[in-house]
Amino acid sequence: MEARLADTSLWDYYQFDQQYAAQAGIDRLTQQLSRGNLNPGIGTKPIGKGLSEACGSDGARVYFRQLTDGTIEILGKSTKVDQSAVIAEVLRVFGG
Repeated sequence: MEARLADTSLWDYYQFDQQYAAQAGIDRLTQQLSRGNLNPGIGTKPIGKGLSEACGSDGARVYFRQLTDGTIEILGKSTKVDQSAVIAEVLRVFGG
C-alpha cells in the first residue's frame, strides 16, 4: 500500500486540523484496506473513475484506488465535515 497524501494541496490541512479527532477511524479503514478489504467500515462508494471513498461510522473517510498490480494507493483522508473539499482535491490531482 502506498500513500499519496503529500501530492495534494490539502496536506498541511490534513496534518493539523480535525483529522486528529478522526484519526483512529482513518487508521481502522486504512488497516482494513491494507489487508485487502476493499469495502471497509460502513462501505465504499465510487467518487470517480477507479477512485473510491471508504466510510467509517465515526465520520472518517479514506480515498483510494487499486492499481492494476493490486496495490492500494491512499489518495486522501477526511472527516464528514471536509468531505466535499477533499473529494474535489482528490479528483483534481488524481483524475476521475
